[in-house]
Amino acid sequence: MTHDIEQDAPALSPTRRTVLTGAAWTLPVIAAATITPMAAASNAPVLAFDKSTYNGTACGTITGAYVTVTVNNVATAGKSVTTTLSNGYKFSDGTTTNTQVSGSNGRVNLPAINVPATGGNGTAAATASGAATSTAATSAAPPKLVGVTWDNNAYP
Repeated sequence: MTHDIEQDAPALSPTRRTVLTGAAWTLPVIAAATITPMAAASNAPVLAFDKSTYNGTACGTITGAYVTVTVNNVATAGKSVTTTLSNGYKFSDGTTTNTQVSGSNGRVNLPAINVPATGGNGTAAATASGAATSTAATSAAPPKLVGVTWDNNAYP
């Protein structure tokens, strides 16, 4: 019994080396195709409040709140930012909307925020052209009744 093996027969499938070489050349193309859209979208401004929640007291004020504008993680000046308050929260001028341009540090310092007499929860929302909206919660406990007494004997 003899076994004849043909040494000159062409390979029917590519060798591992050929497959790996081809795969190595496709990786830079895939990487470039993936990075390009991310780089193009990264020029959009990003807005961020300095806190995720602002807590106050009923009939009080919240001070020191600000929104920062960045582009590619760099503070950006000259961007118009509109901040809107909800659920009875108002800026010190009595309005619920405030529009300002970011300063050299990328910040928009918000005016004092008046908390409603009933307290409660609300939202501060900041928007700018080309940027996603950023939000922060506003919260205040309802006022406590002080000095109120009940006389159970007052009603027969």
